[in-house]
Amino acid sequence: MYKTALLIIITTVFLADTAFAGLSFVKKTRLITKESDNVVLQQKYFSEGDMLRVEEESSGIEGNPGIKIYDFKKKKLYTIMLNVKLYLEQDFMAEKDVVMFEPSPEKKYVIGKEIKVEKTKKGENTIEGRITTVSEVKVVRKAEKGKEKGEQVLEKYLMWEAGELDGMPVKYEFELSGESKKIIEYVDIKTDVIDPSLFAIPEGYKAISPF
Repeated sequence: MYKTALLIIITTVFLADTAFAGLSFVKKTRLITKESDNVVLQQKYFSEGDMLRVEEESSGIEGNPGIKIYDFKKKKLYTIMLNVKLYLEQDFMAEKDVVMFEPSPEKKYVIGKEIKVEKTKKGENTIEGRITTVSEVKVVRKAEKGKEKGEQVLEKYLMWEAGELDGMPVKYEFELSGESKKIIEYVDIKTDVIDPSLFAIPEGYKAISPF
């Protein structure tokens, strides 16, 4: 049962990127406390094939921090610094779905006899006109034999997946300490072909070496 749940999580994340000619969206990360509800990070994603462009804007940083272009075939990351017209080329080994979405439990934990993953459907909800399936994902460490301590919940969160987008996750909700929450939302989702020039180094930019 748990292996099946893991397979569903992995498959839906994979299909979300490969089912379309191109995919773009805005990813907003919000931090909610008793006192405030703030967008702490906002990113614009453009994805097609082995290429990914991420434009970042975050609170507390003056101006645009820059643009990152990932070439997953060459395993390269290009960080473009707009204000100074420079770019940095680095080797990069992470998988595309980890950059675009929250890592699935199997990428964060060693799933086996001691740790299990439970995915429970909680209902349906409509986000931006799309019907989504709401599920609770829970990672549990089983109780050790001969010890009184029961199961330990290592991680628990809610996830909204859009069926018409082949199960793409469009929202996450994480419970944090102190009655606070972290919410990640994917909005303004489009499945159009992406302009190839978005994955190119801008003309006139010079390369710099890593420190």
